[in-house]
Amino acid sequence: MLRAGVCALAGIVATLAPLPATAAPAPQQTDPVKDLPLFMQLRELRKQNEWERALGAAREMLRQMEADPDARDYELRNRTEQLEIIRRIVAMPPDARAELAAADRLTDDFARAMGDARYEDAEAVARQQLEIRQRLLEPDHHDTATSMHLLGLVLRIRGEYAEAGSLLRASGEIYRTRLGPKAASVAMSRNALADLQAETGDYPAARESYREVIRIYRTYHPENDGPIARSMEAYSALLAREGRLHEAEIVLREALSLWQRDAPGHSRGRSGALGRLAGLLTAQGETARAEPVYHEAIRQTRAAATADHPNLAAALSDLAELREREGRHAETEDLRVEALQIRRAAFGVPHREVALSLADLASTRLHLGAPATADSLARAALAMMAATVGPRHPETIRMHRLRGRAALAQGALGDAARHLDSACERARDVWPDAHPELTEVLVDRARVAWARNDVPAAVQWLEAARDSHEGSRGTAGSAVHRATFQESPDVLLAAARLESGRREDAWAPVERYSGRILEETLRESGAARGPRITAEQLRAALRPDEACIGWIEAEPVPGRRASWAWVARADAPLRWVRLRATIENRALHDVAARYREALTAAGAWPFRVPLDANLVHLGMQIAAARMEPLAAHLNGVTSLRVVPSGIFLGIPVESLPIGGARTVGDRWAVSYVPSGTLLARLRARPAAPNPGRALLVGNPPFDGALPDLPASGEELQAVARSVPDAVILEGEDASEIALTEMAERGGLARFGTVHFATHALPDAHRPERSALALSARG
Repeated sequence: MLRAGVCALAGIVATLAPLPATAAPAPQQTDPVKDLPLFMQLRELRKQNEWERALGAAREMLRQMEADPDARDYELRNRTEQLEIIRRIVAMPPDARAELAAADRLTDDFARAMGDARYEDAEAVARQQLEIRQRLLEPDHHDTATSMHLLGLVLRIRGEYAEAGSLLRASGEIYRTRLGPKAASVAMSRNALADLQAETGDYPAARESYREVIRIYRTYHPENDGPIARSMEAYSALLAREGRLHEAEIVLREALSLWQRDAPGHSRGRSGALGRLAGLLTAQGETARAEPVYHEAIRQTRAAATADHPNLAAALSDLAELREREGRHAETEDLRVEALQIRRAAFGVPHREVALSLADLASTRLHLGAPATADSLARAALAMMAATVGPRHPETIRMHRLRGRAALAQGALGDAARHLDSACERARDVWPDAHPELTEVLVDRARVAWARNDVPAAVQWLEAARDSHEGSRGTAGSAVHRATFQESPDVLLAAARLESGRREDAWAPVERYSGRILEETLRESGAARGPRITAEQLRAALRPDEACIGWIEAEPVPGRRASWAWVARADAPLRWVRLRATIENRALHDVAARYREALTAAGAWPFRVPLDANLVHLGMQIAAARMEPLAAHLNGVTSLRVVPSGIFLGIPVESLPIGGARTVGDRWAVSYVPSGTLLARLRARPAAPNPGRALLVGNPPFDGALPDLPASGEELQAVARSVPDAVILEGEDASEIALTEMAERGGLARFGTVHFATHALPDAHRPERSALALSARG
């Protein structure tokens, strides 16, 4: 959010920047001010202590406004207020007028200091200007409000949120009272307050503020594309922070459409918005769509700026985010280094942008397995950030966290704990008790405790992280957003409780993270109420001949795994099974990926083929690591209800060889449920009106996008022979459009079973993007 806020701030500071130096006047020119536009004349005359001439310029501006038939009421009010301000100053003693002229000149000093990231100097200048104006002008004077606004801006950047918020609210109220609610100054002040609210985690208030800013600009100042677009970009960044990525993309595309208009300065805004759009696409997993957008942003930036312009560094950093997500860390490093070199040349040191580049490069070096170099870069980034924005700013807190992660990777656990403790302490001062970034710091602190073999302490840190996560996701919008905006700490918490011997407490976090998207969706629709079920309630929902099983895969410290499975049966207590390493974990994930690909390829064959020996070997390795340890607890069981996670996403458990030539499907009838809670609810609900009727969907054409599944048509026919009065949607009819239309007409309610025979497309990183592949032709 800070980056978006600084983008908005850049536009504000630009309006305050001093005029460029003019060439020496020709001998006959004695008054360079008179050739300037009236509003610039007024500004320069005030700074030159020529208040009588400034009064004349203000009168002329008001006269022209009154003669304009298209002038708006709030514009006339603004011009009238401006005239009254100067009239009162003209009546003051000469010494007071001179001091007020000096205060106006301080605005140029403030703009220069902000542009150079000399925030401490900018704060001193803003305080000096405010002191003069408060002493000589009324408390609710427009100029006093402007000084309060400027001081609030720089204090926000320095992390002094309490004082900044007070000043920004006070200045906004003065603007509203003196100029009316339609004035651009009101929107400008509210936008700065929205940035502060977003940075401190007050997302509901920030959303309301940004919407009000955009409404004021669009309704009363529609010609101001730049401020509207910058506010929309900041609003988009807030939505993205909350996990509402699709909404964020819509808002950002609207901002981009404003930047597309041909106007001075728009090319720079356009390339920046393109980079942010590419970042949003990357965050949504749309890397193929993001790639050309990144390159277009870089192309436009190069065309609009010099080769060493900071905007190019921002575009390169955006592309580096994509490369890092793709795991192409060597390319990421090259882009990070180039961005750092550009920013160092443009800004010098110390500078906030240079510190951010150092931190980005440190993070990449961590991914490349060079924690010592990463720590050196992170140390420089932390010192520079603290010097420019202060010790309590969110970016400084993030640098402490980065140093903690680098120290943990090196095994320097004391240093790791010290930096993460500092991050926790300051995060709690800046953010509310429930904030996604606080959650991340707490999880990292738990990892350090775990690395010290103090697992009970890790449990305490993770419980605090769980509370922060649960509290912050409640503000994240829709059900999908609440379930996916941040990785849940519950997996680590469940593993930590198991490792510390608290098996009776491990079920609750397991059930919280299982099937969370569907659970949130059902709650949002009113179809689900009440808490998640207990293990005893799950056991009560099971039949005597069936078991429900699931797995926990956690890596609390790099290279150190905590792997468990659970077995729930009606006739026995919940069993927790520690999974010993039969194969190195990274190798196991590689085996699972190869097995999944081999099954997909086999399913695409138009003819039946014998089992491939390599396929069997891969399946045996997975079964040995994850299924065979459970077999001793499944005696007498004929049906398995599987809660899939980790490596089992996209892998049919029933296909795994177990016990010689047999497979899991030979020994047990296998079905899948998102969570124990959803299984118990399904068992408790009334029977379907026609439980025997089934809708069978499958064998769609993929048009080369995926391998065809010709045997899935045989599967549909085989199922249809077992279910009377089945309805089949096959080929082009097996489409999302057909299912949607049927649902809208209430047709799906006629079926007790819906059976799909097609490709599943699981996404372990973004589960809400998992899908069933259907026909695009229908």
